[in-house]
Amino acid sequence: MTRRKATKKAKAKAKAKARKPDPKVWALPKFRTLLDGNGCVSADALKLVIENQRGINGKLYEAIEEAIKAIKKDHPERAKANNGKPSPLAEALALVKTVPGDGPPGCPGS
Repeated sequence: MTRRKATKKAKAKAKAKARKPDPKVWALPKFRTLLDGNGCVSADALKLVIENQRGINGKLYEAIEEAIKAIKKDHPERAKANNGKPSPLAEALALVKTVPGDGPPGCPGS
């Protein structure tokens, strides 16, 4: 099976669809502090953004975990195992618990 090369029209459409930063947003004082003298995001600012995103992700996974627990509590029939397999809710809960929260990422297998 061969792949067709993207046409110029398709490439132009994809390029036009690409997300472009909004200069009005970056002009706001709270975002301007993230930029260095050249108008680029500094290393310290990038570190701050990443740390904040990890905090947000941690809260999202905590909320997902609580939602799964609430569904299991409200619908015990969905929490039962089927033919020796864990229920989809149990699998989802186990998966959510494997996702790291705040803090630096670890190395798998260590």
